[in-house]
Amino acid sequence: MDIGFKRIVSMLLHACVIMLLSSHSALAEKRLVVMTELAGSSAFLQDGKLDGQAVEIAREIMRRTGDTAEVVVMPWARGYETLQTRPNTVLLSTSRTAERENQFHWVGPILKLQWVMVGLKGANIQISCLDDAKKLNAIGTYINDARDQFLVRKGFTNLDRATNGLLNYKKLLHGRVDAIISSDLAVLSASRQLGVHPELFKVLFSIKDMDVYIAISDGTSMQKVKAWQDAFQSMQADGAYQAIQQKWYPFLSEQ
Repeated sequence: MDIGFKRIVSMLLHACVIMLLSSHSALAEKRLVVMTELAGSSAFLQDGKLDGQAVEIAREIMRRTGDTAEVVVMPWARGYETLQTRPNTVLLSTSRTAERENQFHWVGPILKLQWVMVGLKGANIQISCLDDAKKLNAIGTYINDARDQFLVRKGFTNLDRATNGLLNYKKLLHGRVDAIISSDLAVLSASRQLGVHPELFKVLFSIKDMDVYIAISDGTSMQKVKAWQDAFQSMQADGAYQAIQQKWYPFLSEQ
């Protein structure tokens, strides 16, 4: 076979491989990916199965939209990075802050909570505001969480970062941090997960109310975004959302 002809054939085969790989990559990016961190009653593993309030809401939305994605567990920092860089990505239980407002599309709110500073009951810590908290030796946060980002913007330099919220409660129990920034609902769920009484912890002061949403990445088609928003609104209209809330957070309806 002529050397020139062999070279042409080789180049054509190489081009075909590149086209196939590019096509596979493009198809992968079009596939919907739904992620969650493990976060108390919102998302947890029970006998190896993923369950929880946010997980159930997402699955019901997908049942109504016809999406077939599985909800996968991802460490928060990695999930948040994927949300920022990959179209057709959904991240559950995301705080909707002013800084994030225009970065993502939003479905919800699926939960309302309160950011709080938490310490150990009986510890000799007397603080009542953020300025007081800056004087502590160490405050537990976790990477890329909205509360961590909030304290960084407020000029905090005494942050001890973990990879998830539950680790912060463990650090607090073992005296590795003086306080942690968390939520009112997380105090109860973390206590249950760690097998300790919630009265071991003390809310030192409240910081702000926060709405939690399902976040959808930029670059996702507006048709898909609207389908999810419409499905959630239909859940609110027919009572499915309220039933899920009552199942996972029955005490909220009593407040």
